[in-house]
Amino acid sequence: MRSRRTVLKVGLAVLAFLLAAVAEGETVTVQVDAEPSGTTTAAGFGTADVIVSYGGEPGQTEKRTVKIPGQVEVDLLPGVSARISVAAEGWWANAKVVHVDGPRDVRLLLRPAGWITGKLQVPEGEELPDQLQVKLLKTAQITDDQEGREASPPSPDGYGQCPVKADSFRCQVPSGRLDLRLRAKGFVSHHRWALDVDAQEVVPVGNLDLYPGASIVGWIEAPVKDFSMDDIRVRVRPLAAGAASTSLDRKRADALRRESRVNPMGFFEVPSVAPGSYEVIVEHEDFATARISPVNVLERAETEIHQIRLEPAVEFEVILSPPTHPFGGAWHVELLQEAEIPGALDVVAEGVAGRDGGWSTGELVPGRYTLRVGDGRGARWAIRQVTLGDWNLPVEVELPIDRLEGTVKLAGEPVAATLYFGGRHGAIRNRVRSDDEGKFYVFLPRKEDPWVADVVAPELGIDVQVRNIEVRKLPGEPWAKTEIDLPDTRIIGTVLDESRNLLPGAVVEIVGTDGDYLATTNSDGEGTFEISGLQPGSVSVQARYARSGRRLSSERVAVELGDREEAQPVRLTLLEDSSLEGQILAPQGQGVPGARVMARLHDPHGTLLSVMPSSTTDVDGVFNLRLPRGAEQIVLSVLAPGYAVRSLPVQVQRGQPLMVELAPTGGTLVISYEGEDQVSPALLRHRTSLFQPHLVAQSGALRQWAQLHGVTQDDPDRFVIPMLEPVPYTACYKAGFRVLSAGWLPVGGLSDRCASGVLAPHGRLNLTVPVPDSD
Repeated sequence: MRSRRTVLKVGLAVLAFLLAAVAEGETVTVQVDAEPSGTTTAAGFGTADVIVSYGGEPGQTEKRTVKIPGQVEVDLLPGVSARISVAAEGWWANAKVVHVDGPRDVRLLLRPAGWITGKLQVPEGEELPDQLQVKLLKTAQITDDQEGREASPPSPDGYGQCPVKADSFRCQVPSGRLDLRLRAKGFVSHHRWALDVDAQEVVPVGNLDLYPGASIVGWIEAPVKDFSMDDIRVRVRPLAAGAASTSLDRKRADALRRESRVNPMGFFEVPSVAPGSYEVIVEHEDFATARISPVNVLERAETEIHQIRLEPAVEFEVILSPPTHPFGGAWHVELLQEAEIPGALDVVAEGVAGRDGGWSTGELVPGRYTLRVGDGRGARWAIRQVTLGDWNLPVEVELPIDRLEGTVKLAGEPVAATLYFGGRHGAIRNRVRSDDEGKFYVFLPRKEDPWVADVVAPELGIDVQVRNIEVRKLPGEPWAKTEIDLPDTRIIGTVLDESRNLLPGAVVEIVGTDGDYLATTNSDGEGTFEISGLQPGSVSVQARYARSGRRLSSERVAVELGDREEAQPVRLTLLEDSSLEGQILAPQGQGVPGARVMARLHDPHGTLLSVMPSSTTDVDGVFNLRLPRGAEQIVLSVLAPGYAVRSLPVQVQRGQPLMVELAPTGGTLVISYEGEDQVSPALLRHRTSLFQPHLVAQSGALRQWAQLHGVTQDDPDRFVIPMLEPVPYTACYKAGFRVLSAGWLPVGGLSDRCASGVLAPHGRLNLTVPVPDSD
């Protein structure tokens, strides 16, 4: 029955496609049958129209008439899928899609149909729609005849269009007990449940009050037989890229959350949802919480989530070795999970391990967790990423221990100081105190890389970070040994406000030429500060103040560090920061809440603070950035869930609000690396910068952005960044402090460590970034 022939009657768009493909179509046979109803016979049912469509354009649709029952041969276009449907008065049939590599014989079964009727009403100012879409939901049961024998249910995708005349509609639907969705484009849907429609009968469904808006609908699958949906709670919350800045903003953001009831069939609907990106949370006290995100909602559209399944809660067990910490006490264990704000963690379970090193907890949701192990004395010994699923074996964590003996000196003289190995806020850290002779003894978790330590002795003006502390035990020695001898250097200074008043409590930061923070202190009650023990060389000193509603900052002052006797006083004058207000807008003009707005200061002279001001938009999409007074130009980056990342240079015009419009269309950037294979994947991503040619955002912010969109960077060889605006990009490995502080890529780029390309809308751009061997 099959033959090959050239399709002659096609629209212009299809003809262009056909000529480009240089191929011929294929003929399929469409068989149209009808199921008898009641006393009717299988013959003499009249005619039906077989409709073949490839898209929404009129030129991409063909119609053929066939007797019922009967068959017709239809020519298909090459290389594309076709939707074949049938239209006949008093009959209903599900459409079928014929794929390029699928079967070429199609059977459409007509079932007896009836009609539903009603009237529409729209708010003032809205136009009445010209058609209504009716969709058969998956719970519908279609009957073969008037005695009620059940036939196979229709496809959940079964739908039809019915015209609206004046304010009335009349829709043809299959006979049976139906669950229907009635939707006019741009308006929230209406549903009718368990509606009985007899063959050839007209059933009124009442008046439908249409109101514009978007909605989220979904189906919850029963986890066990005879499951009741009554105890399920469905919550919807907007995703946010940053934390609300005030308690009022938090309360207003809470007002955007929605809840919904679930009907006995497992269906829920959350109407009147603002466009954006959301998380849907499904809770039941006997099952693990299900979380679905991101759920992107477009303006005046309906977003449907299929088959949400509740899973049993899971248990987690860890076995620690050695079973106790070096002081003989039990280990303290924390299990954490991603919080609502990207980058933050919430403790979901914690406790003390047994004397055998074992600890367990239950009632957990399957997913990714962070395990932290401490000694209960403030030290943190281990961090592990764990994934919990249906079947979990105990996680074994080895905690090898090094013993370190050392001394702290300043210019050769012993110093009593506090040492924070791993840094005050390090992921792995331990605190120890040296005595008056500078001696200390500390147990540390073993690792291959050298340690860093913050060394603090306020009475001597010491608050510095020491790097490259090797922990190596010599043969025959019970302890590894080290000596920390700080150089006899000093920076002294005074902090003043604009009125020349001394300013206590200002934060003073010392920054090296590579942009790394070397030391931090606070001005004392007389507005003075002193920092000792830094390595000789060039540094810059900056200060900022944020108390009692005041926000001030100073310019950067260059200092050449030498011997203590050569230290020259530094005077830092802090000026009141200015305010840059603005609003982040969706394409339809409404404000976008929960967007993270970051500003990188563009300062060719390098005199401004290197801190990146940031803010989170409130429920109206409004943000407020505090900028140093000397800032004239910034690069603004906006990360708003549900919209593409927007980055643009902005000339600062104080007193004039800044309006930034976002686009819902984005693409995905995939960065891979070529060259040095000794660098860890985490470090590769950390050292990667993205330019347009201005710097888009910090690597950490982009990683959190990806995680917010469900991208977890599981492939160690790639860095995947979703939802970027479609523009040219350049990705660079270790662009350097001067480039990053300026915020702009030099003309010509950095050919030995950068790769460029253009990201298309909805596209995927693959860039391979070279990693020089020296790095």
